[in-house]
Amino acid sequence: TELEGRPILIVGTRKGYKKDLRAAKGVITAFKPVLVGVGEGAEALLAEGFQPDIIIARAAQISRKMWQSGAELIVHIDPHQQSEQEDFASFSSDTHVLPCLGNSEEAALLLGYEKGGEWLITVGVRSHMRDFLAQGEEDMRSALLVRMKVGERLVDFKSLQALAIPSHHWS
Repeated sequence: TELEGRPILIVGTRKGYKKDLRAAKGVITAFKPVLVGVGEGAEALLAEGFQPDIIIARAAQISRKMWQSGAELIVHIDPHQQSEQEDFASFSSDTHVLPCLGNSEEAALLLGYEKGGEWLITVGVRSHMRDFLAQGEEDMRSALLVRMKVGERLVDFKSLQALAIPSHHWS
């Protein structure tokens, strides 16, 4: 899937993600972003009638519906877990593996960034300090480092919604 210079909408499963995805329909229609479902975020895209371009998930998270969706499947594995690397050998040849520390959200953000995505627009992805503090210390470190790296292109959908408020409400 070509990501260079294109907006990328990354859908995770944090609190309120289904409502936010429904609200993002206008952005999806207007900008035609690459749609990336992270784990069950792919199921949400499918349920709303959208075809994910890419699905990134741990092997155990990939449902039959995801396998049959026609999306490019990327299995996120921990590069330090030899057993995950060995398990990957059993997947079909059209499935890709992405060794990456952190969780699948971070893997999706890094993929979009490294492949030249213009904007990384997130729905249902950790974006606030309370989200990071709720995670364990190890997860928080990788999440913060990834966001520091991709920050210049990262936009949470809720921020876009806030900018859409008519200017007469700002004063």
